[in-house]
Amino acid sequence: MKHEILAVLPQTDIEEVKERLASIEQTLNDVSKHLGQKATTNELVDNATAAKMLNLSTRTLSTLRAKKVLKFSRVGRKIFYKVSEINELIERNEFN
Repeated sequence: MKHEILAVLPQTDIEEVKERLASIEQTLNDVSKHLGQKATTNELVDNATAAKMLNLSTRTLSTLRAKKVLKFSRVGRKIFYKVSEINELIERNEFN
């Protein structure tokens, strides 16, 4: 037997949920745009974007850099990755 619950939420809560969903949708669109690009692209992404693209923590990315699994560039304290390097990492670790 299926139960339905009816709840009344203040308009401010509904607007906050809408804003959060819009933010999540934008993030997903940004990540899928990067994942859908050709592996030959030289576009650079920062550490946070690379972590989102790979669904990894920034600490795990640090480990991948230390183990020389993922190439990166550093400008000052900022770290960048080529989208092509991220795509190659995904392809190298693909299983059928």
